Amino acid sequence: MQTPIEPSSAGVKTRLIAGLAIMALTGVYVAITYSSLPQTMPIHFNAAGNPDGWAGRQYAAFFGLGCQLFMLAVFGGVYWAMSDPARMGGKYSSFRDFTPEQILAFRPKLMIFIDGLYYPLMIMFAYLQYVTNEVGLMHRETIGIGVWFFLGFIIIWSIILSVVVIIESQKVKNANKNESE
Repeated sequence: MQTPIEPSSAGVKTRLIAGLAIMALTGVYVAITYSSLPQTMPIHFNAAGNPDGWAGRQYAAFFGLGCQLFMLAVFGGVYWAMSDPARMGGKYSSFRDFTPEQILAFRPKLMIFIDGLYYPLMIMFAYLQYVTNEVGLMHRETIGIGVWFFLGFIIIWSIILSVVVIIESQKVKNANKNESE
């Protein structure tokens, strides 16, 4: 069996630095536009993209950054857990029935799945922050089709990635089962 490429700590750091860079760009945009934002801003939009929920600018201006920080913490924890096969095969892990060899074989495929969600989510929250501020600044009346495209893309993409990961995990389990027989 070919030895798989393991996610290194440098790879994990690179992913987290990329997330921080996306957050920093969002933060710079918020800092530049914050003083121009009205006291009350839209925070929820109906199916047509028109605002139908409002909040103070402190909340609206930092909502996207808060979501990005949450994603960074969640995915940072996932990347940390995946950097060591012993952590992946723990008592409460979904991989507790996998052998260490199966975990090593499957981990690169799982990293593709995680990256496939992490980066689009971080970018979507940056875009959502931008669009919300633009509506608040009256540069546009609605959030437009872009946000709905992002949401649809992430839902469809996560379903596709989930199916691929399930299929691949079964292949790894079956391959190791056949080798042991």
